[in-house]
Amino acid sequence: MMEIRDGSGSLILCQLLIGEKFEKEPVAQKLFYNILSYFDKIKGKGESKIYFYSSGDDKLKDFIKSTGAKIEEINKIEDFLSGNSVSIIKGTKENLKYIVDNKNKVDEYCKNGNWIVIFNVEPQSINEFNKIVEFNHRIRKFRKEKVLIDDLTEPVLLGLTDRDFSMYSDEVLAPWIRLNWISDKVFTYVVDGKEIASFGGEGGKVAQVTNGLTNEDFWRYIQYLNADGDSIEFNFKRPEIITEIRIKPTSGPYYKLKDIEIIFDDNQNDKIIYTFSKEGGFQDIVLKQPKLCSKIRINNLNYWPGKSTQNLVGIDIVEIYRKVDKIEKGEIKPLTKPAGIVKYPKGNGGILLIQIDYASQDTKENISKKINIVSNILRNLSQF
Repeated sequence: MMEIRDGSGSLILCQLLIGEKFEKEPVAQKLFYNILSYFDKIKGKGESKIYFYSSGDDKLKDFIKSTGAKIEEINKIEDFLSGNSVSIIKGTKENLKYIVDNKNKVDEYCKNGNWIVIFNVEPQSINEFNKIVEFNHRIRKFRKEKVLIDDLTEPVLLGLTDRDFSMYSDEVLAPWIRLNWISDKVFTYVVDGKEIASFGGEGGKVAQVTNGLTNEDFWRYIQYLNADGDSIEFNFKRPEIITEIRIKPTSGPYYKLKDIEIIFDDNQNDKIIYTFSKEGGFQDIVLKQPKLCSKIRINNLNYWPGKSTQNLVGIDIVEIYRKVDKIEKGEIKPLTKPAGIVKYPKGNGGILLIQIDYASQDTKENISKKINIVSNILRNLSQF
């Protein structure tokens, strides 16, 4: 089944056996009535116009044009919140300050079913962005890490899959299997959400256990620890209420991690001892008493008996979850993991953050994927 928009009308092409099964299959009847209900909802809306304010960024202008979207470029930001439209701006401090200063107009624009797409918020403009979305995001540079779609049913990402976000650099990692390093240029920066482990340090061990990659991807992507005692420490710039920690120990090729202790803010009297299953896989440590802290240290205590060529244990992934009401209520919806594309619904429209790295030199395949990602998103937004 697919939809084709034509002016203010729409065409549904359907290969499902709705007519043939209608009299005897309730599912066929339900689908037919859903289609009629959908047509009633969108009738007369037509595609939204797409306004674009480049802020003098020629690379962003060329990138947006390469998506094939029908855009109307405007020369001043004051003209972009009008009519039935999608408005695209760069996330500069000046542009975002204009939105902050015109919050009532912005809220009304979004509630009427329109969208503001903000490209590439940076550390110097995150404060203004946080005022717009009314949430105190952290921001960090994107690293060599796996990108996944957080919700495959999300309408904004219709037509995209995890493969569209799977990008590799031209730097060789393992020539004998023709494997290159995963790209560090999918996004420029990412913001935090409910899961915050990757914001607990700039690099080193923290980066290794928060890159979303496992030993199955390649052994150099994960973090190995001395089997006789070692630790990973997460330091956050402000305290958070921690509700859950998920850890995936490495399945091989060395010893399997067995016991760990988790210490919050160096408080030895308030620590957790946890024993991993020998079967491996993700294991959830749900805190019966959530901890308010800004520092978490994970110490490995011992390992399961076995044979190993080196005195090591490995950790694939660590995830740390905090209590965040706005995300739980759906007022903030990260669409990718890590959060390089984030949706902020407001009424029938909203704000969409896109942190795609459009400016860095990259491989032809990756550039093509980035164009495809943004092309799909703009098309979907203009048809809502």
